[in-house]
Amino acid sequence: MPTEAEQKSSEDDTRSVEVDAGEHVRKQRTRYRFNAGESISNGVKRIVVVQIRDALSHLETRGAAIDGAIHDARVCIKKVRAVLRLVRGDLRKDTFEADNIRFRDAGRRLSAVRDSVAVLEAFDSVTNDTAGIKGEEFEALRAKLIRAEKASIAEKESALSEVSAVLQEELVRIADWRIHKKGFPALGPGLRRVYRLGRHSFNTAREQPTTENLHELRKRVKDLFYQLHVLRPVWPEILKCLSGQLGQLADLLSENHDLAVLREALSGMASNGTADGQLKAILAAVDRRRDELQVRAIPIGERVYVDKPGAFCRRVEGYWNVWRHEVE
Repeated sequence: MPTEAEQKSSEDDTRSVEVDAGEHVRKQRTRYRFNAGESISNGVKRIVVVQIRDALSHLETRGAAIDGAIHDARVCIKKVRAVLRLVRGDLRKDTFEADNIRFRDAGRRLSAVRDSVAVLEAFDSVTNDTAGIKGEEFEALRAKLIRAEKASIAEKESALSEVSAVLQEELVRIADWRIHKKGFPALGPGLRRVYRLGRHSFNTAREQPTTENLHELRKRVKDLFYQLHVLRPVWPEILKCLSGQLGQLADLLSENHDLAVLREALSGMASNGTADGQLKAILAAVDRRRDELQVRAIPIGERVYVDKPGAFCRRVEGYWNVWRHEVE
C-alpha cells in the first residue's frame, strides 16, 4: 500500500495533469500521443484523463444526436483501454485488472444500445448495393428490423448515465496508478503483448474465419492502432503509414462484424416464419459482402503482422530511443 505522502503526491500529480490537460484542450484538442520530454507516468495520466473527460462530455448528449454521442464515447473508452494495456507490465496486477474490467463493462453497456444503429446502417448499405431489393416487402422487412433492434431513447439515456458515473469514479482512481519505469521499458512489454496477440489472432482468423475469430482480431487490431497513435511522435512518417494500414484493416473487420450482427438478426426473422424472396436475397448479399471484406483484409493483415513480436518491439524501441535523444 502507498504511504500517505506517496498518496498525496500522486493525487497532486493527477490534479496537475487534469489542469494541464484542461488548459491544453481549451487551446486546441490535446493530441492522443506522448509529448517530447514528458515522463511516461505523466503522459499516460494526461492522455487518459483527457479521453475520460471527452467521453463524459459526449455522455451529456440527449436528443437526436445521442447515437453519435454513444459512438464517440465508446471510441474514447477504447483509447483509454489501449493505453492501459500499453503500460500493464508496469502497473500492479490488481490495478490493471480492476480498471480494465470497469472500462470494458462501460464500453459493453454503450455497445448494447449502439448495435441497433450499426445493424440498420449495415442493412441499408447492403440493400442499396443489391439490385431488385425494394418495394413493399422490403419496406415491411426493414420496419420489422427497426422494431426488433432499436433501443428506446430512455434505455440509451439510462446507459449514458450509468457509464458517466463509472467514468467519474475512474478519474479519481487514476491517482492510484503507479508507473515506475522510465522510457520504453514501461511500454515495451505491453506493446509486444498486443502485437503478439494480434498476430496470433490474424493467423487464426485467416485459417478459420469464424465470426468469433474475426471479432477477436478486430479488437486486437484496434488496440495496436491506438497504441501506435500514442507513439507516433517517435517517427511520424513510418508509424502514420503503419497506423493507416491498421485503420484500413479495422474498418474492414468492423463492417464485417456489423454484417454478422445483421445476419443473425435476419436469420432470426427467417426462423420465425417470415422468410421470403427478399429476405433470402438480402442474406445472400450479406454473405457475399462478408466474403469480399475478408479477402481484402488478408493482404493488409499480412503486411501489418509480418514481423515477429520481438522484432517489431525492438524496431519501435529503436525509433523511441532516437526520438528521445533528439528531443532531450
